[in-house]
Amino acid sequence: MSGSGPTIDKELIERLAGLARLGLAEDERETLRDELESLLGHFQALQEVDTEGVEPLAHVLTATGEPGVDAVDPFEHARDRLVDAAAVHREGFFVVPRVVEGPEREATDDDAAPVDPDPADELD
Repeated sequence: MSGSGPTIDKELIERLAGLARLGLAEDERETLRDELESLLGHFQALQEVDTEGVEPLAHVLTATGEPGVDAVDPFEHARDRLVDAAAVHREGFFVVPRVVEGPEREATDDDAAPVDPDPADELD
């Protein structure tokens, strides 16, 4: 490799392979040496680019960091559309699997209607 960059020799490849805990065969070490030399050659070419008068960038995007406008857009029939999109729903509400275990509640005479089985039990 030409230039003033580091020399990629057999000892360096062995040291890098040891640090990375790589078991490399001799042909793999030679391939790795060639690839590292090529990569460092690209960096050397970048070092030779004339950047005189070029302002450094803090970021490649031109975003200013200003937050966008916080506006409410109309969403017609939002509740109906969202509930209809749910996998399981009943009486205008989402039905989800039970996540809190507890004693089963039995119907009493004070209840207006008997306790229906939970449709979410069918999701398990």
